[in-house]
Amino acid sequence: MNFVIVRVLILSAFVIAGTLFCYGQSAGAPPIYPIKFYRGVFVWKGTVHPVYPCPENGPTECGNGSSTSLSLAGAKGMRVRFVLTSDTGDAVFSVLLPNREMMKASTSRTSWTGTLPVNGDFPVYVYTNKSFSRYTLKVYLL
Repeated sequence: MNFVIVRVLILSAFVIAGTLFCYGQSAGAPPIYPIKFYRGVFVWKGTVHPVYPCPENGPTECGNGSSTSLSLAGAKGMRVRFVLTSDTGDAVFSVLLPNREMMKASTSRTSWTGTLPVNGDFPVYVYTNKSFSRYTLKVYLL
């Protein structure tokens, strides 16, 4: 009988550990959306707004801005094209290398075409420093 209890406890521990390990993001963190191509194109629509300061006698928590976080699972030599349009023209995006360094000529852009230099997950951020913007991001697999 003790063997059955020990076995159930071990199985429960594996289930709990697997759930925690696979969750990957902490509660409350903004989601990271995977870029998945359908017939060679990925389309994402969203909104972003800039950081705005707290008024002198206002609330202690103020707008810290918003951005959209995406991730492109890329392979060395993969060619992609990003095109971002927004209702105000103020939304921009940046593509980072898997090690989180800025990728050459791909920061604060509305369009970019290039070849991925390494294998890995490339973070992509859509944001604005100017005004609330509705946007559409299209990513093409070339």
